[in-house]
Amino acid sequence: MSTELRVARKEATDLRHKVQLLAQEKIELESKLVPYRVKVADLETLIKADAAKVKKLEQRSADREVFLGKVEKERDDTMAKLAEANKENGKIAAELAQAQAESKKVAEDLLQAQETIEELKKQAENVYMRQHNANLAEALAASDQKLKEAESAIATLTTEKVVLETDKAGFEAEKAKLWEEAADTFAEGFDFALEQLKCAFPEVDRSQLSIEFEVVDGKVVRP
Repeated sequence: MSTELRVARKEATDLRHKVQLLAQEKIELESKLVPYRVKVADLETLIKADAAKVKKLEQRSADREVFLGKVEKERDDTMAKLAEANKENGKIAAELAQAQAESKKVAEDLLQAQETIEELKKQAENVYMRQHNANLAEALAASDQKLKEAESAIATLTTEKVVLETDKAGFEAEKAKLWEEAADTFAEGFDFALEQLKCAFPEVDRSQLSIEFEVVDGKVVRP
């Protein structure tokens, strides 16, 4: 067996080992993406539950002070949960960036493997022409198969990244919707309280009351 053939076989073995490592990295990356999807689903469930709570506030009480107190409490809770959701979204964005960086590294390793395979093919073709070694041809076929598998793994990882980015966009839309619903509920609660005040104390000048006004030193003032 010539020196060139031994070198070519060694390089083919090293390449197969490197492709196996790339496949293992792909499996580990996929396992990291699973918790991200679970977190997004949990956040969506939490937002839907909060929206249901805000809707129920419209039916709970006929008493103005109690009703407004509950609305304010639910509003504070919702804002706290939104802050937590923003924090969680930041974590997801950081983890997504890390996943993208890892995907880029796998792609670079794959490109390097492709270049190595092309060089190995050239060397193998020269050896094959001189020695007609059928075993070397089988090794090249196996290397090509590993390359196809690695390319398929990259394609799958890219698709999952797109899905994760789409889920993130949906979460942002749900968050904006929850903000709008919380503001509408607070405004409706204030209007409901004004209607009760109108019935109980018709002589009160309601023009001095507004959801935009503030209480400063015991007086209602414009902000």
